Amino acid sequence: MKIKLAQLKRIIREQLDDEQPRSELDKIKEVFASGGAQAIELADMVGLGNDPVVYEMKEIVKVVIEALDAITNESFSGVEEF
Repeated sequence: MKIKLAQLKRIIREQLDDEQPRSELDKIKEVFASGGAQAIELADMVGLGNDPVVYEMKEIVKVVIEALDAITNESFSGVEEF
């Protein structure tokens, strides 16, 4: 089945219109799920470092670092202190 250029443009436009706009904080939450430290740095860069959600993210990363220290019996230096 062939699709004409006009039909393709309409399909793409409809797909773009259907996408919900996401806030910066939503994007940061998504990044946090895959890389907490990177998300926190991003939040600080865009001025959301003091947001309550970002504060909780920082606390979670601190707990993870403490857990890594405990299980390896040494200081984990993979992430800067927040």
